[in-house]
Amino acid sequence: MKNLDSPALTTVAHLCEYAAERGCRLLPEQMEQFEVLAEWLAERAVAIGLSRYRDLPAVLTAALAPTLALWELVDMTGVHRVMDLGAGSGALGLTLAIAQPHLAVDLVDRRAKVATFLELTAQRLGVGNVSVIRGEARELAASYAHSYDLVCFRALAQAQTALGRAYPFLQPEGYIAAWHQTDDPAFLKPSLALRRIGTTRTAVAGLAVSLYERTIGG
Repeated sequence: MKNLDSPALTTVAHLCEYAAERGCRLLPEQMEQFEVLAEWLAERAVAIGLSRYRDLPAVLTAALAPTLALWELVDMTGVHRVMDLGAGSGALGLTLAIAQPHLAVDLVDRRAKVATFLELTAQRLGVGNVSVIRGEARELAASYAHSYDLVCFRALAQAQTALGRAYPFLQPEGYIAAWHQTDDPAFLKPSLALRRIGTTRTAVAGLAVSLYERTIGG
């Protein structure tokens, strides 16, 4: 299956195939969790304004599949603690948590309504490797400084602001993963003390993911 430019993942089996092609093998119980997550996001996340994807194919293709492109850039077996910054519906962090049960994933959002939704979603999925943290990035930076192997975000803010918010949480040898518009020059050439390791397209036309690490002395 090649990269997709329109909603074409109509079943979780298609998502599983898409993941496998990127080096992420899903077991039957993980496929069941993705089915639950996709149906829940299509129903509940849309109802409270956290998603615009109203049916299963749209959720699978546009909300969940883009996360799986990350496997093309990094060996996820070497990642252990993850922050999904500005988690929103939780699609990014929950996809990572389901696909890699060894991860400890913190879903971070400043909104009380969102934090409650994320807690309910994690309970519904039965994932024990997810925690929800409510707070502003600036307020949390001191308590969680240098705590994460991977800090990731999607549609958080403009490049300099988003990368700047993620940077304090990063371990010295950790990574930042940013989902962004394919042709955004600010994400392709970050101004912070970060080196872009690589960028790859996702299942959504115009959406890419870039991976960064600290530069020497950063």
